[in-house]
Amino acid sequence: MPAQHPDQFKCDNSRCIWAGVTCDGVNNCGDSSDETSAGHPHCPDITPVAITVVVLGITSFIAILVVMCICCCRSESDKSPKLPLIETFPTRPNAGYTPLLDTLLYRDIYMVQWAIHHLSYNLYIHQIY
Repeated sequence: MPAQHPDQFKCDNSRCIWAGVTCDGVNNCGDSSDETSAGHPHCPDITPVAITVVVLGITSFIAILVVMCICCCRSESDKSPKLPLIETFPTRPNAGYTPLLDTLLYRDIYMVQWAIHHLSYNLYIHQIY
């Protein structure tokens, strides 16, 4: 026998409950008839709790795989031979410096030139005023 009102659900034990609390993971009937899909087309076969568990499981699995890949890539890069910080061979014939040292010297010379330029500019400005 169906429930008296359309917004009610009749449990297998003849209790009537509000239809809005069916299939919510809570046993409102006392006999779980509001939570099962057997004989009641109102409940899906998969509950929201089951969907949440599956989604969390898949997400955790993917996160573990990502962490494992990162760890493996780092361990492989640790095994690769390291290049020296300064190359031991000259880049030009009879040159006693390396590209790294050349770059450092150029940078230092540039900084000195920049400082001299700004110092002379400031001295010039102070002489005018």
